[in-house]
Parts: sequence; structure tokens; C-alpha cells
Amino acid sequence: MRPKFQHTLETYHLIAKDLHKPGITPLEEERLRTVLGWHKEKAAESAGIPVDRQEKIFRLQDEKMLRMEQLHSQLQRISRGEPAFEHTPDARIILPDAHGIAWAHPDGTREHITIGEICADRLWDIPYVLDAHVPKTIQKRFAIEETKRALEKYLDVQIATEEGPRGDKWHRMKYAALIKDRGAPVNLGHLAERMINGFLLKITLDLPVLFCLEYADIYHDLEQKIDLIIRRTSYTRGVQIESSPDDKISSGPSHATRGVQLMTGKKAAGKHRKLALSMERLREEKERIQEIILLKIGKRIAQDSLAHWEKDGRPPGGPDAYWTIEQKQKVLRELLKGMFTPEEIHAQCEEIAHGLRHRR
Repeated sequence: MRPKFQHTLETYHLIAKDLHKPGITPLEEERLRTVLGWHKEKAAESAGIPVDRQEKIFRLQDEKMLRMEQLHSQLQRISRGEPAFEHTPDARIILPDAHGIAWAHPDGTREHITIGEICADRLWDIPYVLDAHVPKTIQKRFAIEETKRALEKYLDVQIATEEGPRGDKWHRMKYAALIKDRGAPVNLGHLAERMINGFLLKITLDLPVLFCLEYADIYHDLEQKIDLIIRRTSYTRGVQIESSPDDKISSGPSHATRGVQLMTGKKAAGKHRKLALSMERLREEKERIQEIILLKIGKRIAQDSLAHWEKDGRPPGGPDAYWTIEQKQKVLRELLKGMFTPEEIHAQCEEIAHGLRHRR
């Protein structure tokens, strides 16, 4: 998102937080709403959009704050050993087992599963319910990841509300179409993007790797041509909650944050020039992303893995579980080349060979 819009959201968050303070008096609320009105008018004037658009953005920010409060309550229930996840008829039930956690099939059999696989499957809207006896660290990680996904969707709508009116009707239509496709992708490029995100989510949640996956919002996608973002981190393991952004490894190449644009076709003509233009814009907007690379995913690989996964009943792990070990390692090498030393990349590729589920 634009830095100025990020500042607007931070201001709205502080105001929404104060409006929800216990014991707020009518006079305090009136003053806060006066301040809010001034900020909405200034933000609308700066963006060149109607004030009612800013009102919608604030309402969404208020809902985001309430969603965070729900997470806080949910984490407390988990700490107390109480059920924290709502059961739905079609949800896959997760129970504890000797090796961690397992999916309890309707026929009574159990299949080992990881927190990374569960979270990756949620990208495909497969419902899961974690039993109250599942280790609390896993329950909390799942609750946090679910909340992150919800907040990301809110953010995309906020950005589209702000950015859409800045251009002509085609500009508005692009934002509206991308929000819809991100929710239920039909385009192969967006399906491949979901596969890559699931692949990296499993790696970063289940394996001791030296990077994390960050969300590429709708502005990154449309305006900056970035489909996903990866960042170097300190050494982390399993479901440990991520370290601070300043906690980076000290050795190796200097690029700490990288944007990635995915490509499923054969032709890359013109892509590199567009990426160069995107980098110029990133520098102008003082983005934290230091470079953008082009990552090619074979069209046949994406189509075949998706078809196999659907045919087998969408088993845990997503379509990328049907990629060969060599294909997974190739993707990871391309993503990390230039961010890490060859030795570090080799070590992380070895983790994939032994630590991920392979259905081929």
C-alpha cells in the first residue's frame, strides 16, 4: 500500500481503539468523533476521493480491531484448555497423536498432518477444527494464522476502496476483479500463486529455514507487480512465533526483503522491463522491498498437480505436494538465489527433501 495510506490506517486504528475503551464518556466519544471526521476529510482530500469512502475504510479498520480482540479471547480459551474452534459439519477434525497431530477420517482412521499443511489447506478454503487436546502451541499458531488471513482480506478491500476511485472505470474494475479472483481464483496464474504461497507456508511453519513469507497485498499485485514477498530472518523452528523484522542473519548476500512476480507462460519478453519500472516505483515510495525477481512455474506442472490433488479428494498438503522433490528444490533455489550463500540454500533444500510430504 502507499506509505501515506498506511499512516491513515494507523491513525484510524488508534481512534477505533480509543472509541472501544471501557468506560468512555459521551464527551470523550464526541471529541474522538470530531477528530475522526477531521482525519477522514484530510485523507479524502489527499487521495482525491469522496469522504464516504474514508468512512468505509474506517469501518473496516474498526472490524479489524474487533477481529484482533476475538483472537485475544480465543488465545485465552486455548490457554485454559477450553474448546476454541467452532465445529462445522464438513470440517476435518484434528486430534493429538504420538507424533504430533493427526486428521481423524470419518471412517476412524487417522493420518498424520502438520500445522503447515493445515494452514496451507486453508488457502484453498478447506475447513479444519482443532480439538482442545491438541498441543496449545499448535492451536495458537493456527488461530493466529486464521486471523492473519482475515485481516489480509480486510486490508485488500480497504486498499481497493482507496485506490479504485483514483483512476478511470477500468482501473476500478481491475481492483474489483482482483478482489473476486483472490477469493475464488479461476485464472491459472492466480491458482499457481496460491500453490506457491501454500508451499512456502508449509516450509516456514514446519521447517527450520532462514526466511519467512510476508503478505503481498492488492496494491503490491496491481501497482507494483509483486505476487509474494519473502524476508530473511533469524533461525526459527516449527511453530515458533516470528522474530522481529530487525532480527536478521548477519552473513550472506545483502538483500533482506524480496518481491516475487510469478509467471506460468513461456514468454518473459517485456517482463524484466516492467519489473525494472516497478523497482523505480518502489524506491520512490520508500518500500522495504529491495528487489523483485521473476519466478517461472511451468504451466503443465501447475495444471497436473492441481488435477491430481482434486482427483485424490484434496488430501492434506495442497497441490504442490504432487511436485517432485527436484521441482520443489528448484523453486526454492530460484526464490533464494542472491539472498543466501550457496551453502545456506543447499541446507534449506535438504530440509525440503526430508521434511515435507511428497505424494510423488
